[in-house]
Amino acid sequence: MWVGGQHRICLYLVVLFAAGELINRMERPIIASGGAFAVSTFLFLLVSLPMLGRRNKLEILLTACITPAVLIYIFGGFFQVLLP
Repeated sequence: MWVGGQHRICLYLVVLFAAGELINRMERPIIASGGAFAVSTFLFLLVSLPMLGRRNKLEILLTACITPAVLIYIFGGFFQVLLP
């Protein structure tokens, strides 16, 4: 089943909201500082890169995995800013 661009964004928002609610209800959240940013950025890139014309699944997956890690490293290590 093909999902259109607008439907993908709506699905992304629903999944992100549901994940946030699930993590909020946990006594000991599994996500530490930077975790919410990593999850939301990963999901966003998985949704948006195909909408922008990228078709190589390996490229999409690697970009979605590496980008949040690099950003957390740069902001946390270099700028000393903790991401949510």
